[in-house]
Amino acid sequence: EQFDFVILNHVIEHVANPIEIVGELFRITKPGGHVVISAPDKRFTFDHARPLTSFEHLLEEYQNNVTEVTEEHYLDFLRGVHPETSQLSPLEFQGALNGVKQRREHVHVWHSKSFTEFMQKSLELLNVKAECVFLNRGAKNHFEYFSVWQKKTDKLNNLDKPSFLKNWWRRVRHRR
Repeated sequence: EQFDFVILNHVIEHVANPIEIVGELFRITKPGGHVVISAPDKRFTFDHARPLTSFEHLLEEYQNNVTEVTEEHYLDFLRGVHPETSQLSPLEFQGALNGVKQRREHVHVWHSKSFTEFMQKSLELLNVKAECVFLNRGAKNHFEYFSVWQKKTDKLNNLDKPSFLKNWWRRVRHRR
């Protein structure tokens, strides 16, 4: 409970344990503070052919205290994004796999609706009280899930929400 706000911009899709990360974001945020989080919407990225990452998969990683991305995640990336690699020689394939690992490509995949559900289920699981005070989805911006969450306190009410949030997104949106 040290920071007024934290930002996680296009990072969560690269980590081994997204639920743990959500917990850490809210752990370090002061009551009344804000968490800004975004993730690519797969429909508008190179991940479009990949299957969505299920919450059950993420829950298993959380329950097993996973701290490192497994090779299977990167193999899934290659199958979905670069299916032509299946035709490579074993040595060439290993080179492609090593490259994906080195670049730390996307290991988890969402679209805006599934990421919304991921956030809601994660916060419930972690017993974090938070409210989404701003949301912009891929269907509107053709790029990402983008949200601002406010960590709740017993004393918070709607008057405590900074008015800058509404205007802030308008300014950011016009810069793109």
